[in-house]
Amino acid sequence: EGATVTAEVVLTADAVILEGSLGAPVVLRSARAVRVSGRGGLTEPSAYVVLSGGAGLADLPWESTVLVQGRLALSPPARKGIPTLRLSGSPQVVQPAPGWATGVDQIRSALSRSVRLGPQDGRALVPALVAGDTTGVSADLREAMRDSGLAHLAAVSGANVTIVLGLVLSLCAALRLPLLARSVIAVATLVGFVALARPEPSVIRAAVMGVVGVLALSSPQRSRAAPALGFTVLATLGWDPWLARSPGFALSVVATVGLVTLAADWSRRLRGWLPPRLGLVAEPLSVTAAASLVTLPVLVAIQGTVSLVSLPANLLAAPLVPLATIGGLGAAAVTMLHEGTGIAL
Repeated sequence: EGATVTAEVVLTADAVILEGSLGAPVVLRSARAVRVSGRGGLTEPSAYVVLSGGAGLADLPWESTVLVQGRLALSPPARKGIPTLRLSGSPQVVQPAPGWATGVDQIRSALSRSVRLGPQDGRALVPALVAGDTTGVSADLREAMRDSGLAHLAAVSGANVTIVLGLVLSLCAALRLPLLARSVIAVATLVGFVALARPEPSVIRAAVMGVVGVLALSSPQRSRAAPALGFTVLATLGWDPWLARSPGFALSVVATVGLVTLAADWSRRLRGWLPPRLGLVAEPLSVTAAASLVTLPVLVAIQGTVSLVSLPANLLAAPLVPLATIGGLGAAAVTMLHEGTGIAL
């Protein structure tokens, strides 16, 4: 009804900066309203809301609790019916972010600093690839990646989760850790990576699909991967039915189908054809080829076109994605150690 309210909200996502009609930037941030007062009433809804305000909204720490004032408004269907709160004043931090969130922000900041001496596009792409931080990705770079079929590299996907979990599980296997210890370490790694990339629906979706991908590639009983994928899809849609309308969700599911049904066999055959020294590239090449092939129909339905250079571009990038992902995390750790930065927990 367009009520003017005072709300206490927890910021649940990073800022999205748009160009306003009058030249001034418009900042959008997703938040969870924990207390709302207006029209003589007080409620504690624990409901999500999109904050719309000025540049100051972008500087507030993730997961901090802030007090805001503004007018509620209906939102377009693309935002899943989540209301918009147009701010009329400056937000005030009433509770700082918890220690774990501050630590995650320190890692993300160290990741950006670790590549600050690199080329401009590289400085933007590495944080986007590793942690989903797209603040430095320019419009030209975004368009170029979309034209070449590499737009998925600028967002956290199931492939990132598969790479990180695959590395952790490989290290656990090399250390001959028991199954229980491996499971605990894998879950802790998954939770930490989701926090690093922000626990938004797209990241959680990628994490869930990444777990299924690891199961498909590493389990000795790969026949279980297909039922696991089916259960995962149903459970994810039960958690958030709006994902049924999400092109990203469709692409994630179809790409994972490629991993489950094609990638493992292709990797095994390719490893037999390649010289022993090149055997390490068999799996990333097979994963990329399988995912690219099965997602083509969805991409055509969404975009109306398909890039002729998408498959070769992805094949060329495939061996470098794991290096960039693991190298980026390592660079962030080295940067924090070199600067003497401690994670506040």
